[in-house]
Amino acid sequence: MKKILLLSLFVATLSYAQKTKKVAPDTVCFTKEQAADISFVLDSLWAADDINNGLIASYKKLAKKQDSLIALDSIQIVKQDSIITYQKNIVTDLEKKIELLQPKWNDKKSVWFGFGFITALGSGILVNQLIK
Repeated sequence: MKKILLLSLFVATLSYAQKTKKVAPDTVCFTKEQAADISFVLDSLWAADDINNGLIASYKKLAKKQDSLIALDSIQIVKQDSIITYQKNIVTDLEKKIELLQPKWNDKKSVWFGFGFITALGSGILVNQLIK
């Protein structure tokens, strides 16, 4: 009896061990080729990520340089504006100087020459009339 019970228990254990387990729906098995492909893709993605991180770092440095150039350009623009206003002030001062240095109508030599000529002619005519 013990042998039959032991034999039936042994057969039951073997039959239970031969059952296939149900695979969970989210569990996926890959072949060696698929696993190698996935590993290759991951390696290439890591390499691309390293390259992208290097590019981002170089672009950040470039952006900092551009910001400093923008600041220098702003300073230069302010300087140029101050130079332009200074030169405009010089131009207005020179225009005022030209205006002040222009001879007036009574400061022209031709007017005094004509006045002197008429005076000399008139005095000559007057003397000639008095002598007659």
